[in-house]
Amino acid sequence: MVSFYKSTDFLSLAKLFNNFKEIDHESRAKEVVGRYIGHRSSLFLTRVLEAQHNSQGITSDEFKFCPCVWDTGASYGLTPFRSDFIDYEEVHIEVQDIAHTNVVIGVGTVMWKMKATNGQTLYLPLLAYHLREADIRLLSPQTYHQLHGGSSHLVDQGSLVEMKLPQHGPGQPEHLLHIPIDVRNTNLPIVYDVWCTDRERKTIGPHLRSALVKQPLSFQEGFHTARSAAKTACRRSKLGFPRSWNCATSNFDYEFSAFQQMCCPCVGDDANINLSGPQRELLLWHWKLGCSMKCVQQLMVEHKVVDANNETVIFPQVIKPKFATTSSCPIPLCTSCELAQAKKRNPGVIKQHSVKEREGILAAGVHEVGDMVSTDQFIVKTPGRLPTGFGREQSQNRYHGGTIFNDAHSGIIWVENQVSLGAGETIEAKLRFEEWLYDLAFAEVKHYRSDNGVFTAEEFRA
Repeated sequence: MVSFYKSTDFLSLAKLFNNFKEIDHESRAKEVVGRYIGHRSSLFLTRVLEAQHNSQGITSDEFKFCPCVWDTGASYGLTPFRSDFIDYEEVHIEVQDIAHTNVVIGVGTVMWKMKATNGQTLYLPLLAYHLREADIRLLSPQTYHQLHGGSSHLVDQGSLVEMKLPQHGPGQPEHLLHIPIDVRNTNLPIVYDVWCTDRERKTIGPHLRSALVKQPLSFQEGFHTARSAAKTACRRSKLGFPRSWNCATSNFDYEFSAFQQMCCPCVGDDANINLSGPQRELLLWHWKLGCSMKCVQQLMVEHKVVDANNETVIFPQVIKPKFATTSSCPIPLCTSCELAQAKKRNPGVIKQHSVKEREGILAAGVHEVGDMVSTDQFIVKTPGRLPTGFGREQSQNRYHGGTIFNDAHSGIIWVENQVSLGAGETIEAKLRFEEWLYDLAFAEVKHYRSDNGVFTAEEFRA
C-alpha cells in the first residue's frame, strides 16, 4: 500500500488542468493589461514620461524611445508596436477599462535588445501581447526563465535587478543583465532603448527560439479542449507515453530545426518525383530487410510448387505490397549498394621523368636576363574576385585566367591575372611584365617563346 501511494500521483489530473489554466490567454491578457494600466496611471511614472517628452522632444509612444518595465507581476509581456514581433498570431481579446475598452489584437515573440555587463549586445526572445493603446512595454522575467532558463534576483541593496541568462551551448559563458531600479520615483526596474532595427530582426530573428512553440493549446480553445486533452493524456499515460512536456525533446527539436537545412532530403521521400510509388516502396523494403531488391520482389509474388504427391501448391506472398506493380517495377538505384560495389579505377595518369641530359636545353645560349622569355596562358573555371571593390561584380567581370611569363636565364616567374584572355588584356599584361623586369633587373625582353593561340593575333605582333 505504501509503495502504491508513492508511485501514484493523485493530483496529476488537477495539475494538468492547472497547467491549462495558466495558458488561458484571455484571462492572462486581462491581467497584463491591468498591470499596464496600474503602471501608466502611476503619478511617478507619468512624471518620468513627461520629463522624457520635455528633454528629448518626443512622446513615449514612439518606437525608439518607449521604455520597458521589468515587471514580475505580469504573466506575459506587452508592447504597443507590431514591429517588435518576429512571429505573430492574431487574437481578439477585449479588456474593459474605466473609460473605454482595450483590445489585445495579437500575441507572439518579440525581440528586444539589451546590454550585458560585459558590454555585449544581447537579443532576447520574449512572449508578449500586442496592445496598440499602450505607451510602455512590459517584460515578464518569469515567462522568459520558464521558456529559456536562467534566474533573476536583487543585488546592490535592492537598487539593481540582476538577470542571469542561460548558456547558449557547452563552454559558452553566462551573460548577466543589470537593470536599474528607479528608487526615487517609480520604484520600478525600467530599461530603455530595447528596440531593434528591421535589419536586426531579419538577420537575428530567424535564429531565436519562438516563444509560441511551447504553448500546448491554441489561443481560441477553451475548457472542453483542455478536458479532451486530459483524456488523451490519460490514454497516453497508460500506453507508456510521458504526460508532461519533455524539455530535452523540445530542445532537440529546436536544435535539429536549426540545422535541418544542412541535411539532404531522403530519396524515399514522397516529394521525390524521380521515383514512382512502386519504386519508392521497393527501395524502402530494401533498406529495411537489407537484401537485394530482386529478392524483395520475389517475396512479393506467389510461388507455385509441386509436392511429393505431384499436387500443385501455391505459397502466398511473404510481403503484400501497397502497389500491384511493385513486384515487377524497374529496380531503382541504391546509393549504399552503388558505393559498396564501387571498384578502384585507373585514373589514366601518366608519370613522366625528366632526362637529366636534356635539362636546361631551352635556355641554351641564353646568357642574360631578358634574352628569352617563355609565356603561356591558363584558364580557371571558378571566377576569382578582383582586388578592388567588394566582390559584388558580376561573374563575367571576374578573373577567368591569366598569362604566365618565365625568364629562361634567371628562372623568375611573373603571373598576370586577367578577366579576358583576349589580345587586348594580354598585351597590357606583357607591358606590365616588361616594366617590372626593367625596374627590377634593368633588362629588356629580346625574344618571346610561346605557342600559337592569342599570341598569333595582329595586335600582339604589332
